[in-house]
Amino acid sequence: GEAGLQVALLFLHLSTDQRMEASSQEIEALLKEFSPEVGTLTRRLREVVRAVLPGLHEKGYPGHRIIAYGHTPKYRDVCLGIRPHPRHVNVQPGRAVALDDPAGLLEGTGM
Repeated sequence: GEAGLQVALLFLHLSTDQRMEASSQEIEALLKEFSPEVGTLTRRLREVVRAVLPGLHEKGYPGHRIIAYGHTPKYRDVCLGIRPHPRHVNVQPGRAVALDDPAGLLEGTGM
């Protein structure tokens, strides 16, 4: 939708040459406590994010249960996260509460 397009357009200028990817060990450590279905969905979402926003740095945070993406490797610069839960997976745009959402598609409070 329009909100997703806004997020994608913010990062079109990023270079793929300096991107940092999370290691397989980070991702698997994060996913070990979840069902195979949640793991599969999380891995697929990771592929989509990396294809649509190729210039972002990627880091797995098993303790926080999130795969974070940002324009630098620093956590404070995270602009998108993939967060698995026991029965679903959230895609969490950073600062999403500031996005226009006239159709009311976004859920949550940003907290």
